[in-house]
Amino acid sequence: MVLTAAITLHHFFMENSLQKLIEDSSSILITSHISADADAVCSSLIVRSTLVANYPNKKVLVDLEEVPESLTFLPGFSTIHASPLDREVAKFQPNLIIMLDANNFDRCSRVGAEKTRRYIEANDVKVAIIDHHQPEGKDDVDLYIGNDSPATTQMAYDIFFGKLKMTKPTGYAEIALLGIMNDTNRFLYDNPNHRQTFSIISDLLDAGASIEKLEFKLNRYTKSQLVILAELISNTVVEEGMTYSYLGSKFRDKNLKDDSTAADLKVGCDLYLNNYVRNFENNSWGFIVYPDIASSSGHWGFSARSVGGSVDVSKIAHKLGGGGHISAAGAKISAKTAQEALNKAFGAIGAKSFAKITPGTNL
Repeated sequence: MVLTAAITLHHFFMENSLQKLIEDSSSILITSHISADADAVCSSLIVRSTLVANYPNKKVLVDLEEVPESLTFLPGFSTIHASPLDREVAKFQPNLIIMLDANNFDRCSRVGAEKTRRYIEANDVKVAIIDHHQPEGKDDVDLYIGNDSPATTQMAYDIFFGKLKMTKPTGYAEIALLGIMNDTNRFLYDNPNHRQTFSIISDLLDAGASIEKLEFKLNRYTKSQLVILAELISNTVVEEGMTYSYLGSKFRDKNLKDDSTAADLKVGCDLYLNNYVRNFENNSWGFIVYPDIASSSGHWGFSARSVGGSVDVSKIAHKLGGGGHISAAGAKISAKTAQEALNKAFGAIGAKSFAKITPGTNL
């Protein structure tokens, strides 16, 4: 009972500290990680629309360096700025930055993290983080709120509506439902906070949100996305205990020629990660390596998934400079070729039996 009371008091302090930071600020910038997924977008939209509804005299802006076009149907999507973070911070001149679904500025900007930090220090900008990932590598900020919630959208919902009792804005139900659905993989992942999750989901459904209608809007695929999925399936390597795949330089040069394919790349990779990489034979975990076409050449993405934490993939990602959850994590790898990126991934895994693997000829 004493421990429970202490935890409750700690949460009360954190949430009220956030409210004070908000109330003391006249301009608030909200941001999240690069390659923004639905949880990043939805948590950002929830926080923005809530602040606008409850503090109409404050300036509130969302800036995400990369925005998925598949989510344009969401209420408030058109309010999102898609600009380099350091430029938007200098232009908007916020008193407070709220970082969601990420714990450091390197996760929020491809090239502008240090410029952003310098601006914050020079102008005494306050920074608050709300994030449900593992805390390794987090920036030193004014306020950090982290827990084992399955989605940052769920954290935002609980903080602003459950704890701080703020007025819910128009469109909140569909936005919150999608954010939570996305990071729970349609409620498939193990979830220590399942009671809170399904209580919130029940409230959202009662408010008019529809899982069926959201699935209908989301499950639309382009030929390019399916070509990416097919290549990952074709390149699959199944080892004892682990599965992996890759998109090589030849595939990149032929099929991923410009930035317009970045969204297709994310969708195709997510299809493979969520439906295949953990499901080959008796394997319960795996990863993919793919060209990071949104960055300059010489950068590769690493994404890993495991069933029920059978392998803590966040530790592997952290060795590569990234992070995430025990069961889902990612990183960016500096490498000239897919083979070099794969070798670095094998090195982070630390299993000598994988280090000698030479994939097929599609590198």
